[in-house]
Amino acid sequence: MTQPDGADFVTNSIVQDHYQLERLLSRRGPLSTWLAQDLNGGQVVVKLLRLRALDTWKQLERFEREVTVLKQLHAEGLPRCLDRFYSSDRLTLGLVTEYVPAQTLEAHLNSGWKPDIHQTLALAEQLLEILAYLHNHHPPVIHRDLKPSNILLDDLQRPYLIDFGSVQQLLEPDGASTVVGTYGYMPPEQFAGQCRPASDLYALGATLIHVLSGTSPAEMVYSGLKLRFEPYLSGPVALRDWLAKLTAPVEERYSSARAALRGLEELKTRLVKEQRLMSQPVSFKRLEMQRNEDGFSCGEPRRFTPEMYWLILSSLGFFNLGAITILLKLMTVGQPLMMGGLITLTALQGVLLPQFRHRRLRVTAEHLEMQRDWFWHRRIQQLNLAQVQEVIARPTIGGWRVEVMSPERKLLCAGLNRSEAEGLKQVLLQQVLIQHD
Repeated sequence: MTQPDGADFVTNSIVQDHYQLERLLSRRGPLSTWLAQDLNGGQVVVKLLRLRALDTWKQLERFEREVTVLKQLHAEGLPRCLDRFYSSDRLTLGLVTEYVPAQTLEAHLNSGWKPDIHQTLALAEQLLEILAYLHNHHPPVIHRDLKPSNILLDDLQRPYLIDFGSVQQLLEPDGASTVVGTYGYMPPEQFAGQCRPASDLYALGATLIHVLSGTSPAEMVYSGLKLRFEPYLSGPVALRDWLAKLTAPVEERYSSARAALRGLEELKTRLVKEQRLMSQPVSFKRLEMQRNEDGFSCGEPRRFTPEMYWLILSSLGFFNLGAITILLKLMTVGQPLMMGGLITLTALQGVLLPQFRHRRLRVTAEHLEMQRDWFWHRRIQQLNLAQVQEVIARPTIGGWRVEVMSPERKLLCAGLNRSEAEGLKQVLLQQVLIQHD
């Protein structure tokens, strides 16, 4: 069945004498996208734009731009342009591209697909390679509408970037353009008509956040120009930091896809170290130990809550006042009895006051952090594991302590018994070795 020129297209229509339309993939106004059979070959994708149905000449401009750009691109992960044509009456414009037997990433997510962190990072790496190719093209090619529905994912989880109707070839130095894109995936500068290669990186970051959280970024809130995705996404701190830099305001964002790829490599290295740290058996009988997203922390259990501080301080004040009154009266009895009372009072407060001290050591893949609390005062010391030169466990008058030494400072973890000190020393030594691998 041959389709009349300029009419609506239906299944089994034959266009340009050898493209038989098999299934409608999408329709947007005058533009329809079909899965077709090339009677001279295999399956292809045919886009047809009916010129009589145009609402605005921008639609024709975008179609022509997609054709022009696709003819220039030859890279894995991008559909190849196979043909373009006008119908005989010049009322229909056609574009034929390579058919990729794959579903969109959006369809995968809607069907319940939940990739793990490693699958998501593999997807991110492949998409960044595609973006690096586009952005290094002369002139740079900016997709401007990267989102789950414009990414195909085949059975081997290889991504293909499609729909280049919004693409821009960056000829103007300031990146000025018309406003196109999809809310939630479009960076703030794109709302103002400003577009640059880093704009695609924001869209990629928003897409990855959607993949990992299962929530569209359009449903998330903004604080200023920053997307606040943290409440929707659990996982390693290093991963959230990398995504935050992808979706940061343009001045703080990665400047290029290559820079983002370098950041991704650093992220994967950190994740390996954190995984090795988390796999280490850590157990202390007396100390309170907690596993965190990026390591663990251990410290003395708190004996008093902050709400109890005022009560105990008030009690100590009244006790001291009463004790001093009694001691003044005892001065008439004799000097030895008064000295004995003073010693008892000092010893009693020496037992109570240390209970307000709380120390905690936090170990991550890259840092050691000692936190010391005394009443409401907090002091934090931090040490980079890469600079650690020696870890020592040694006895002291009040028990055992672990000393971690670097050229700049020494970090102490005291008040331990011998088994705790030796165990903590071994854990820290293992982590230092991991850091230097």
